[in-house]
This record gives sequence, C-alpha cells and structure tokens, in this order.
Amino acid sequence: MAYFSPEEFATGLSTLPQLTSLMLCFDSPTPPPPSNSTPPPRQARVTLPSLTFLQFRGASEYLEGLVSRINVPVLSTFVTLFNQLSFEIPHLCEFIDLIDALRSPTEVIINPDQRNVQITLTRRGERRCNLGELYLVISCKQLDWQLSSTAQIFSQLSPLLSTVRSLTIEKGKSRSLPTTEEDDVDATQWLELFQPFGDVKDVYVAKEYVQDIAQSLGTVTGDMSMGMLPELSTLTLKGYRKSASVRKAAGLFVATRQRSGRPIGLDG
Repeated sequence: MAYFSPEEFATGLSTLPQLTSLMLCFDSPTPPPPSNSTPPPRQARVTLPSLTFLQFRGASEYLEGLVSRINVPVLSTFVTLFNQLSFEIPHLCEFIDLIDALRSPTEVIINPDQRNVQITLTRRGERRCNLGELYLVISCKQLDWQLSSTAQIFSQLSPLLSTVRSLTIEKGKSRSLPTTEEDDVDATQWLELFQPFGDVKDVYVAKEYVQDIAQSLGTVTGDMSMGMLPELSTLTLKGYRKSASVRKAAGLFVATRQRSGRPIGLDG
C-alpha cells in the first residue's frame, strides 16, 4: 500500500484552491516513511482559501506533520486521534491559533463515552450562535486513560484556554455509569484535568460523574485551593443532594473556597 507523507499530501492540496471540505481518515496508525528517506526541506504553508470543513482520523504524528504545512480559514474541525501513551501537538496548537474562528474558545465540553472521549472547543457569539468549533476525539475506552489523555491535550492547549469561561462534563451516550470494573480513576486525575482552566467561571458536571468529581474537589485544601479553578463562581453538580457523602465532599470544597476569599455558588 502506498504511503503519502504529510509533506506530499500538503503539496498535493496546493493544486486544489477551490477545495471546501477535506476528510482524511486512516483505519489504523499510519506507518512511518522508510527509515532511509530524507525529510524534505521546510516550505511555506499551503493556503486553502475555500476550505471550511476539516476531518482527520489517525495518529497525532501525521496530524502534526499535516497542520504544520497548511493554512486554512476552516470553521469546523473534527479530529480523531488513536490512543497512545503521550501526545505532542505543538503544531496543532499553532494551527488552531492561526484560525480566527477557533483561537478564542469560550466553552469547553468534555464527553466521555465507552469508546472514546470527545472534547469540544467552541466559540459562541452574543446570541449563542456557533462562530467556530473544534471537535477532538481520543479513541480509548477506559475512563482513567481518557482523563489522562485529555489532561495531556489541555496542558498543551493551555495558552488557548484563557478565554474559556464555561466548562461542561457530560455523559457519553453509551456510557451508563461513570466508571466500570476496568476503570481505575485516581482523584488527582480530575484535579489535573481542571488545572489549565484558570479563567473558567462556570463548571457543570453531569450526575454520572458527580460523585468522583465532588470527592476529588473535597480533597482540595489550603494553598492548593488558590490554584484550582481560581475564577470559579458557580459549580453545578447535578443531583449531588441525593448522596450524603457527595454533599459532604462538595461542602468541604465550598468551605475551603470561602476561607480562601474566593466564595462560589453550589447548584445541582
């Protein structure tokens, strides 16, 4: 089977200035080019002025090679990455920052599913209309892997998250419970996930994840509370009142914020 490197693919795209939609999907991780090949010299980005939709499924290394070589006004981007231990996406971050409609997201939605986790970065106007969206899906099943991968992605996207004011954690359509016997979620994983969101004001958590997240936030004490969602004003834990242990953990976090001079409202 022929292999087209990201460089070759981008060069081919340069002959399609009228292209409006691009979908590039692999069924398995992309094989590397032959080891004896010499990387081509860096060239100017290929501009695709008409492209408004981009969909990619494959390995992050291939995506990095592609987005470092194209420049587009794309409004909607769907990216699915195969599961791997670590993600290095500096070129994807740069690519997002070059697109006006994507560079200043105001909302982030995390949607764990039984097959993958979907991350949505969206920018909405005053009338709640979408101005641009990035959908990033990581193909892995276990919740602890999903959280670890998502935290890695957010850590690298952190320069682009300063405009985010709303963070939502939803239940995936096919995930009936927040955890399964195969999941091994540590409380610190949720806290690590929240770390890059220093400017978020509103956090919403679906009931399926309320217990784990409330218990995690309940461990935040002292100086640690100053760096955990420092601008948070409203925390919505759907259905938290139904469990005494969850009420206690949530109350501990609210009390800690109160003592640190950063009070929050608790809904649910």
